[in-house]
Amino acid sequence: MRRWSLRRRRRGGRRIAAVIVGTGTALMLSGTPVLAAPNTTDVSLVYCTSPARRADLVAAVAVLGLAQRGATPDRILADGRDQSVEEWRTAHRDQFDRACEALIAARQHDTGAAASGGGTSWWSIIGTALVTGFLGWFFGALLAGAGARRLEAENLRLASIAFVGASQRLVRLLAGKRPGAPPPDDEVHQCRNALANALDQAGGRWFWRRPRQLRASLDGPRFGPAMTQGWWEDDETERRRDQLVTDLSRLGSEIERVAQALQTPARPHPGMWRE
Repeated sequence: MRRWSLRRRRRGGRRIAAVIVGTGTALMLSGTPVLAAPNTTDVSLVYCTSPARRADLVAAVAVLGLAQRGATPDRILADGRDQSVEEWRTAHRDQFDRACEALIAARQHDTGAAASGGGTSWWSIIGTALVTGFLGWFFGALLAGAGARRLEAENLRLASIAFVGASQRLVRLLAGKRPGAPPPDDEVHQCRNALANALDQAGGRWFWRRPRQLRASLDGPRFGPAMTQGWWEDDETERRRDQLVTDLSRLGSEIERVAQALQTPARPHPGMWRE
């Protein structure tokens, strides 16, 4: 009877131990903390380095006199070079912690939160970290999209400037050229192709009519290959030159409107839909 009772107790103890180990393992795998609360330093790091807070962190760094603002709102000028928040944090961990704590304290002051935080539940800290992480991802995606739109607008703007400038220079040369070998027009054709590709991309992505109309004008009689032809059969070269220079300037202004619309596609742009 004693042996049976001892075996039964041992089996019961093993079962209890197995339940405890299994429960702890499941909690660990599910990411649920058992004894320890989340590290507040990690929470602060997630908060201060999130894309939605980087500009505020850089502002706090500048106000505290720890470093200067960089080339963009989310970069820091320190040690004689423009660097990211992560690079600056690696080199100046104490200063980063100071600026981050000041940013969090200012946020709590603005929202009327208590400075002590003694009764704050670590579940609320986890929830705040998760919400902050999601918002950081969301606004990071928005910023990435805005960066792509700015790059597309800048490429279109540069292509327009190159084509208009090369065309105006060549037109002036053609108007004053005596009969003989004409000046080369290879640069104009190359710039026209680059501008046509940029307008195709803008018109195809946003389904706007105006970029497609401007793209079609590059193949027309005004800005197409015929623009550099027939200057010696024309008796009014100066008048043609002046008109073309003016028309090219207007073309550059119209393309600049398209570039500005690309940077802010969420705003209404009725001019992009006109026939």
